[in-house]
Amino acid sequence: MKQFIWYLLFAIMVFVSYQGYVNSKDDPETEAMSRDAVCALDKECGLVAGSQANVRVTDIMSRNYQWNAKAGSYVATCKREYMFVGNWKCEARPGQIGR
Repeated sequence: MKQFIWYLLFAIMVFVSYQGYVNSKDDPETEAMSRDAVCALDKECGLVAGSQANVRVTDIMSRNYQWNAKAGSYVATCKREYMFVGNWKCEARPGQIGR
């Protein structure tokens, strides 16, 4: 039984490490979702469909994108539904990354 617990603990650590690695990678699909979140907040955002964010910051829990729209800078934060699994959801707010 003790050996089973160690294998289970090892499997959980491998899963969390891998998912953290996957979450920290930049993804064009998530970037497009963040652009859509900014344009939903500012209807006249002026961001072209293929444009890229000015600043990108990723970690194991979230992805942050800074967009410079016509009305000013916006930060879109994208997170998974259940920390390491689930669909990505993005929320936008006015401001800049790191300020």
